[in-house]
Amino acid sequence: MVFLCMADLHGSMPPISGFAGRPDAILLLGDLEWAVEKIAEIFPDVPMFGVPGNHDSRIDPFYGIPVENLHGRVVEFRGVKIGGLGGCLRYKPFGGYLFWDEEYREILEKMLPVDILISHCPPAGLPWCDPPFRRTAYHEAHEGSAAMAEYILRTDPAIVLCGHLHISAAARMGKTLVRVIHGVEQFTCHQLDQPHVV
Repeated sequence: MVFLCMADLHGSMPPISGFAGRPDAILLLGDLEWAVEKIAEIFPDVPMFGVPGNHDSRIDPFYGIPVENLHGRVVEFRGVKIGGLGGCLRYKPFGGYLFWDEEYREILEKMLPVDILISHCPPAGLPWCDPPFRRTAYHEAHEGSAAMAEYILRTDPAIVLCGHLHISAAARMGKTLVRVIHGVEQFTCHQLDQPHVV
């Protein structure tokens, strides 16, 4: 299976002509804003699964667009279990799709193990994340979720795909490959165990 992943487009649509063939599914990792409508036009018959980012609408970021919102949910697609977690850690008092880490923990404690976890927020502990929060009332914007890291180490998903950091990188967290995506990237199921970005 071929997945096309998109994160942090913030309304702009990069060229996608360099990607081979029609994807089996599209995974949307948040902060796409109005680019979601364009993606749906380009791929009208491709299943789309997504989570909202902190800059997406709190009410319904996929309203009127055929995207299955996976925030706090798990679905099975062609034998692959995909779960999702939207938004990011709360770094300001109001606005956006923002959560305390304890709220993430409550969501993830109810989530079954998955093969692929899609998220806007990264897990804590990645080399590119902000250091642990500095005893302020709110988390740092790109700190990463400790609750998500706990879920990953407890359930061992094959891969975690996240955005929010505006970089493209990959690292191991226990048995799990964590890929941070910025823009558009493609991967296939047989690449799940490869420790690098393709």
